[in-house]
Amino acid sequence: MLALMRAAVTTVAQAVPDAVVWSTLPDDPAELPCIVVGLPQLGPESETVFDARVDVYVVGSRSGASGCEDELITLADAVLDAFGGSKGVNTGHDTDAGEVGVLAVDTTRSTRLEIGGQQYPAYALTVAASLTTC
Repeated sequence: MLALMRAAVTTVAQAVPDAVVWSTLPDDPAELPCIVVGLPQLGPESETVFDARVDVYVVGSRSGASGCEDELITLADAVLDAFGGSKGVNTGHDTDAGEVGVLAVDTTRSTRLEIGGQQYPAYALTVAASLTTC
C-alpha cells in the first residue's frame, strides 16, 4: 500500500509541465527548482480503509536570487493544480494490493530545506487519499 500511494502521487507530480520530480532531495543545488515526493504515511480510518498522506515538497532556487520566490510560487501553484487542489484528482491507480481513488491537497505550508549545506525556500503540500484494502 505504501508503494501504491507513492506511485500514484509521483504519477500526478510528473504531469506538472517542465518540472523535475525526485524521490529524495537532490544533493546538487543546480537541480533546483524541483518537486520531491516524500515517504507515505498511513493511519486506520476503518477496518478496510486507511488514511494515506504524502508530503510533496516544491523546492525553489536559493533565496536572494532574482525571481526565485515568484518561480517557487508558480511551481507550487502548478503542483496544486495538478492535484486538483482540495477538490482532488482521480488517479485510477488500483492493483491487487489496494486502490488509490482521489488524491487531494490537505495542507500547504512554507518551509526551508537544506541542500548541500544551504537553506532553500520550499512548500510542503500534504496530499491525502483513502486507500481501500478489500
